[in-house]
Amino acid sequence: MTPDERRASWARVSAEKTAAGLTIEQAPEFKHWIEQWISGALSMTEVSRRYTALIKSRQAARHSPEATTSALGQLLDDVSGIDGIKPRDPQERAASTNAIQRAWSDV
Repeated sequence: MTPDERRASWARVSAEKTAAGLTIEQAPEFKHWIEQWISGALSMTEVSRRYTALIKSRQAARHSPEATTSALGQLLDDVSGIDGIKPRDPQERAASTNAIQRAWSDV
């Protein structure tokens, strides 16, 4: 397949998926991998492998204690003006999160 044929194939598949209501990945690294596939520098198997790794890293980041602590910390920072809610530093929040995770792992 030539680069022009690959580009046309990608455009056709993207348009079909979008028309079906699906979203096409917009991450810069994914777009770069597609461009590399179009140019012939990467196989679609390699693009798929890299994309799977990207998805797994996103899932791991969302479920990490640091992500949870960060999200909760941002919420506390946003509502710090509410009486009775004392903002805590990130280390204290992380320690609380870890203690809760340990407690639930024993259940």
